[in-house]
Amino acid sequence: MVVLVFAKGNKWGIFGSVGAAWAITNEDFMKDVKWLKNLKYKLSWGVLGNQDFITSPVVAGYYPYEDLYTIDNLNDEFSFSFKFKGNPDLTWEKEALLLIPVSNFILPMYWKVK
Repeated sequence: MVVLVFAKGNKWGIFGSVGAAWAITNEDFMKDVKWLKNLKYKLSWGVLGNQDFITSPVVAGYYPYEDLYTIDNLNDEFSFSFKFKGNPDLTWEKEALLLIPVSNFILPMYWKVK
């Protein structure tokens, strides 16, 4: 179940990424290296979005961008009590990642299907 916890104007976010890879073993200078079957250099950058950094101190269905009131009994009469102040400026938590892995397979992999 997805609960949107942000006010109008902040409900959606754009989180892009870009990546590239270079298969080094496909280059001419690597043609005589037989023991290395697949050497690859990768580079990627992206932005992740998170809305789960908000934890509700009350019950499910809490929308932190709205003020929260409770209904109480005061001298046998209904009363509304202020519980939490909402924040309409809440927005997505963003984290940028830069990954630079080098991967290789020293031995060839063979898969037989009978």
